[in-house]
Amino acid sequence: MQQATARDYVRGAFYGLSAVCIWAAFIVVSRLGVRTSLTPWDVAAIRFAVAGILLLPYLIGRGLALDRLGWVGVAAVVMGCGAPMVLLVNAGLLFASDAWRKPCGKPFQTCPLTQARIDARKNQPGRRHIQDDNDN
Repeated sequence: MQQATARDYVRGAFYGLSAVCIWAAFIVVSRLGVRTSLTPWDVAAIRFAVAGILLLPYLIGRGLALDRLGWVGVAAVVMGCGAPMVLLVNAGLLFASDAWRKPCGKPFQTCPLTQARIDARKNQPGRRHIQDDNDN
């Protein structure tokens, strides 16, 4: 195996940060698009048009991943990250006005409430749960 260089680490960090920025911007831009006169179909079309143009050179150079993934793998990628997922997210954002007023606060509200619910369910008699390292 080849030893990783500092350049490899910088490239990896750049690609990782790029992925985080793209996924974070996806929610924000989708919400802004749905709040205007755009429909979920419009937002999905814009997303795939831009992605298609940006990735066309890669597709021409490498081709589809049928030889590496097979038809089932390609279908799974299309269904999991393709138009169905984008349309579902954008349709959900039409009705998420209250939840998106303070998007940064929701995880901090959700985590303690979820932990409290899990702790309450553990203490119910006759209830089985998965034991973790903190259980005695």
